[in-house]
Amino acid sequence: MNKGVVVNGRFQTRRVTGVERYAQEVSNRLGSNARLVRPGHLYSGIRGHFWEQFILPRLIEPGEFLWSPANTGPLNVSNQVLSLHDLSVIDHPEWFSQDYALWHRFLLPRLIKSVKAIITMSNFTKTRIMEYFGLHSEMIHCIPEGVDLLHFHSQSEAEISRIRRRYDLHGDFLLLVASLEPRKNIGRMLDAWKSISSKLSDKTLVIAGGKYQVFKVIDTSLPAEKVRWLGYVDENDLPGLYSAAQAYILPSLYEGFGLSVLEAMACGTPVIVATSGALQEVAAESALYFDPHRVDSIVQAIESILCDPTLREELKIRGLERSSLFSWDRTAQEVWRVLESSAA
Repeated sequence: MNKGVVVNGRFQTRRVTGVERYAQEVSNRLGSNARLVRPGHLYSGIRGHFWEQFILPRLIEPGEFLWSPANTGPLNVSNQVLSLHDLSVIDHPEWFSQDYALWHRFLLPRLIKSVKAIITMSNFTKTRIMEYFGLHSEMIHCIPEGVDLLHFHSQSEAEISRIRRRYDLHGDFLLLVASLEPRKNIGRMLDAWKSISSKLSDKTLVIAGGKYQVFKVIDTSLPAEKVRWLGYVDENDLPGLYSAAQAYILPSLYEGFGLSVLEAMACGTPVIVATSGALQEVAAESALYFDPHRVDSIVQAIESILCDPTLREELKIRGLERSSLFSWDRTAQEVWRVLESSAA
């Protein structure tokens, strides 16, 4: 590498979700050889794509190599490694706005053919990329995400009390942290909660997550007993929110990794998750699983986790052990190795 790596910093113009956290955590660790380039304005939608496709390439100097960490990159830059988090827009375009789905289904096949290598976060997604695009295994590098244990860990009673006051949370609650999008399976989650909430009269379902224009709309106005919608929660409040929860649930129909599962585990929160996508790769033997397509399976998992303190303690211990295996430092080191070998 002559002049090092340019990081496609378009992700910095968006709210922090799993993709943006990955991009920020890894780029922060790449050192002085990496130069982050981002739009001067908070470009979104068409303007963001225009910047990425036409302005960003002109900001890359001869000899520099581009890393695009957040699913998209410029088509006319061949000296590039792409981090592709999942193929949900390919596999399920119906979950996205029409414009978003059309653009990405046009862009991705062409971008994948032009880059030097692809980084993805799970064997589930690596397999899907190989199947759909017909790529050889050697071109795709599976590098798991990490969790920052200095930020995500069991919080003090004072911090938990602050979070409860800030979000007006009382008593025991089951937590879901997710963007409000179709793949998160919130409809079945609410059906399950409705059928069991009478047995759990002292408990609440808390859903934290924002709406985004690129996804089909989720209706959060439907009446649901003992359900709290917090909206987007700042990442600085997430450790306290995880720590305050009696348990964490992720009922997704599709996940390329499932970073929130690691974050919850690191905070000592027992986890129940769907058997879909990469979630079993991430949680392994440290979570209780359910079929996300069956409301009765979701109900059984919720009842088990909320009514069995012995099970919660066992899953807490397993989760703490499991989350300790994932490190952003290790992720960044492996990403750097791919960048170096691709630029050679």
